[in-house]
Amino acid sequence: MRIHQKDFVFKGYTHHASDTEPQYEIQSDKTDHVAAHKESALSKET
Repeated sequence: MRIHQKDFVFKGYTHHASDTEPQYEIQSDKTDHVAAHKESALSKET
């Protein structure tokens, strides 16, 4: 998992991130697909 705290380009799109609203690159366990998400879009599996 990578954590971005500045704007970055991912898959051709500019994603906005900051120290207070970082974005995370997450890899799916099922498909190995990598996506970028804000913390508010993430939840922990139990």
